[in-house]
Amino acid sequence: VGGNELGLSGMRAIATSAFFFNLKSLNVARNRIGAAGVRALAASSFFSNLTSLDMGSNDLGVEGMRALAMSSFFPNLTSLCVERNEIGSAGLQALAASSSFQKLTFLNVRSNQIGDQGLEALAASSCLPSLRSLRMVDNDIWAAGMRAFAVSSIFRNLTFLDTWIREVR
Repeated sequence: VGGNELGLSGMRAIATSAFFFNLKSLNVARNRIGAAGVRALAASSFFSNLTSLDMGSNDLGVEGMRALAMSSFFPNLTSLCVERNEIGSAGLQALAASSSFQKLTFLNVRSNQIGDQGLEALAASSCLPSLRSLRMVDNDIWAAGMRAFAVSSIFRNLTFLDTWIREVR
């Protein structure tokens, strides 16, 4: 249902429908659901079978990312896309501190202004042991963030990395 302008009311309708219980993949990218829409989804127990969730370009912000990170209803999620949502370093810190994403193998945080602080939090996290692929292009990352990333043991299992950094000093 990506790109259909669902908005908050559409997201609430999806989040409260038991018909989606067996759903494995949900693409709600580009639907203007905002933080309130994420809260509705994160509070729904109907999505415990999801393995893939694409919430790109939905104006989630820090509040939306925190709601997603605090949810316990995504135990089987292996792929998460939250690109272009202005989650900032605080949003990525919330995700990195969450124990709800133990099975996550793919994470796309492209274009979110995560900066060095967000990358440092991700690098220090022990909550993403299955992570294999990371897309973090266009995030205002400098040398300090990449240094933390380079020495982090959590990333030793990465098989895919998509990034660029600012000038290395």
